[in-house]
Amino acid sequence: MLRLKTAKTACIDMASERIQRECPLKKQAIIWYDQCLVRYSDIPNFASTFNVSSYYWIVYNSESFSWTTQVKGISDAMFDNLTPKVTNNLKYAESFDEITPLSFSQKLYGMVQCIPDLSAEDCRACLKGGAI
Repeated sequence: MLRLKTAKTACIDMASERIQRECPLKKQAIIWYDQCLVRYSDIPNFASTFNVSSYYWIVYNSESFSWTTQVKGISDAMFDNLTPKVTNNLKYAESFDEITPLSFSQKLYGMVQCIPDLSAEDCRACLKGGAI
């Protein structure tokens, strides 16, 4: 338990430092890591009013991936499959699919997640607005 708590604390510390560095002078910000999520806002109950379309998105490791029409179609289908799962009581869903561009097989992984205090409707709207 101590090790898990230490990992979570380290994640929160790292996310807090990074969010200040990447989003200076912003009134609202959110950053996700595998182990934690850090968010802040000057709006009361901002989870229900969080507008993902007005935020900057920083996507890492996108250079190792070629976004072809085939992959876009598979990812859209995967996203459509994951969204109802996450908007139920789970608030988290993941999936994978195999694609075969050219002569090799690759797996495409997808994950969607909503914070627990969002309603199903707000979760769905957030995911729809933030889909890439």
